[in-house]
Amino acid sequence: HMTCSWRAILGQEVVHGEHHLRGIPIAPKSFFKGCPIAAKVAYPSKVEHDFSQKPVTGVPFTLKLKNRMLETLVKFTWTWESKTLSSLELIGTCEQMLELAPNQETEISLEVLVTEAGVYNLQNLRIIVHRGPDGNAETDKTFQLPQQWLIHVVDTSTGATTSEK
Repeated sequence: HMTCSWRAILGQEVVHGEHHLRGIPIAPKSFFKGCPIAAKVAYPSKVEHDFSQKPVTGVPFTLKLKNRMLETLVKFTWTWESKTLSSLELIGTCEQMLELAPNQETEISLEVLVTEAGVYNLQNLRIIVHRGPDGNAETDKTFQLPQQWLIHVVDTSTGATTSEK
C-alpha cells in the first residue's frame, strides 16, 4: 500500500491532501519469496443453462499470465487441478510449461464443463516456477494462488441454484 501526500496553492490558500493507494503490484528485478507470475481470468460471472435439455454446459474462460519481473525470464509450469468431488471438468490442456520474458504476458483460452447448477470457484490453478538451470525439481517452487474466480450457474429449467460447491 502507498500513501501519497500532496498540496496545492490556490491564490493565498494552501490545500493539503492524501491519496491512499492499495494493492499496487510491485515488479521486482529478480526472484523474491512471492510468485513471480501474476494470474487473472476473464469469464462470465453468471451462466444460464437448461440442464433438462442438455446435462452439461461449457463455460469458456481466458487465463492471463504475466511475468512480474522487470529483468528476469521466468520458466514455469501452470497446472489446473480438478477437485475430485467437483462438478467441473477442464476440457483440453490441463498443464503447460511456459517461458515469459520480463514483463511479458500471455493468454490461454480454456473451457470448463459444468454438470449442475451452483456457484463454483474456477481457481484451481497451481504454478510451479523452475528456478534451476537444469530443470532440477529440487529447485522448483510451487505456488497456490489465493484468489477466487467464482461463477454462478443457473438451471433455467427450474430457475434454481444449489448451494456453493
